[in-house]
Amino acid sequence: MEELQQRYETLRAKIFKTQPAQVPLPGQVSLFNGYLLLKVIDDPLTRDINLHRLNGLIEKRNYSLFAHGFEVVDEEDYAGFKKLVEDIAAAFLAAGGSSLVELVERYQFLRPPF
Repeated sequence: MEELQQRYETLRAKIFKTQPAQVPLPGQVSLFNGYLLLKVIDDPLTRDINLHRLNGLIEKRNYSLFAHGFEVVDEEDYAGFKKLVEDIAAAFLAAGGSSLVELVERYQFLRPPF
């Protein structure tokens, strides 16, 4: 457990560009902390995820009207978040033997008539 704690603190400090400090492992796992913990244990699903980019996009989302904030999400921010979500979904599906491209081609999103 101590090794996990130390690796968590080191990676967190690297991402937030601070000195490593004693930061308790989260009791409740937020979106970012979940990916951080998966990266710390070297989960294959997070190997190609850029946590700096993820954190920046999560912050933009959190400050947006869609989450907790007061800012409007512009087209560039939306496109960046959409791309990240697609990349993560593709990695998760590939780990399970599926393909995001195949699933998108196979299924169609319904559009409500209103």
